[in-house]
Amino acid sequence: MVARHASSLAFLSLSFLAVALLVTTGMVFLKFGRLFLAAAASLLSWIFLGCLCACVAEQPRPANHILSLVGQGRIRLGTALRWHGHLRDEPERLPWGYGCEIELSGVEFEGELQPTKGGLRLSFTMYPDQALPPELHAGDEIAVLTEAKRPQVFMDEGAFDRRAYLEQQDIHLVATLRAPQLIERVSSPHPTAGTRLAGVRRQLRDEVDGLFAGIAGLHVGALAFALYWICRKLRFTPVWRAVFTLTLLFSYVAVVEQRAPVLRATLMAAIVVLGGFFFRRLDLLNSTGLAAPWLEKTVQPCVRALRGWREVTRNAAHEPRAAEFRIDLRSLARWIGSRVPQQLSKTAEDSLAGGLSLTLRVWELLAITLALQFGMLPLMARDFHRITLSGPLVNLAAVPLTGVVVPLGFLALATGLGWQPLGKILAVPLAWLTELLLHIVQWFAHFPRGSYRIPGLRRGG
Repeated sequence: MVARHASSLAFLSLSFLAVALLVTTGMVFLKFGRLFLAAAASLLSWIFLGCLCACVAEQPRPANHILSLVGQGRIRLGTALRWHGHLRDEPERLPWGYGCEIELSGVEFEGELQPTKGGLRLSFTMYPDQALPPELHAGDEIAVLTEAKRPQVFMDEGAFDRRAYLEQQDIHLVATLRAPQLIERVSSPHPTAGTRLAGVRRQLRDEVDGLFAGIAGLHVGALAFALYWICRKLRFTPVWRAVFTLTLLFSYVAVVEQRAPVLRATLMAAIVVLGGFFFRRLDLLNSTGLAAPWLEKTVQPCVRALRGWREVTRNAAHEPRAAEFRIDLRSLARWIGSRVPQQLSKTAEDSLAGGLSLTLRVWELLAITLALQFGMLPLMARDFHRITLSGPLVNLAAVPLTGVVVPLGFLALATGLGWQPLGKILAVPLAWLTELLLHIVQWFAHFPRGSYRIPGLRRGG
């Protein structure tokens, strides 16, 4: 009974409302210290959500879905057919040409137009002797003559399932166009909020292409960190800090990127921001339980002890071992300061503390990446049939560089929208830093014995 109604809008709305109610109830119980009731509400919400997702996943395809028509033999894919539909988004510029995604509405087969549903990913290459394709925009009703096919599936055990991956994005067929003139724009409906948003995305992507000439890739996590850092410096309250960060973060995703990896990263960043709003620790150590206990007992006390290390009155706020570390650091700093010219003594002492802080942070980053790498090895071996041992070393350079590249990239993009010459000036150091990042990653990728191939295991005998 539930499975038959799981696709109805009313059922889905009520179900997700029930999940939200359970989560809210759990938070209320947690606020009043009722841990058992809070845990029970949380567990019930996950169970209910899992059952709901299972029901939705098991729904049969509509009878007029393109895969249903192919399976019933009502459509044969081995020939060129005329496909009808509308563009889901603006055409995307690819390294070899252009690509677009079509929401299918019909297909002409044996002289008959059959209504259908599904997604078609179309790509084509532009050659110098070819005429330009029609100007297409998101929402346009189009017709295209092409030979579509199911995405290729490799039969090797454990190989990447590209067909299933594309179906998760509602892409069921793929096609390569022989000539752009085979696309016909039937009509251009009245713009909607979605199509206008797609147009803004295209404008920003064109701006990025004009400024950075082939450089792409903005890290959501670094963006969230930059926004959160700005809020801290502006002394926003926790409420406005969360509202400001989440609003700009989701606005960026809505306008610039909506791919699955970016959405996952945005969700993770939102969880971190909301965790801070509910006074949960935002320490990086929370992201990995293996490294956290060891670092909490070794590195973290020293990191905290370095804050305001010159102030003797702060010693009492630290544990004995950390207080002793502060005393030894001041003694060592005075000894170093006494052996350099007086005008350089404070600089030398600050350099000592700064060097210690940098060393501890590097060691912390290395320990965390080692723990994460160790935990990811089985998944990498299973899904990619390869394990990489140089990842922790790459992160020592990649993480700090990314922290600089992303804010600088957004600054250059925002400046370029207002005055492109200034944006191009900012894009020069950004291009250098990005090229440096890519060269570092590529150098480690070719490092001898830094990566190993793991053969897949066959099931059965």
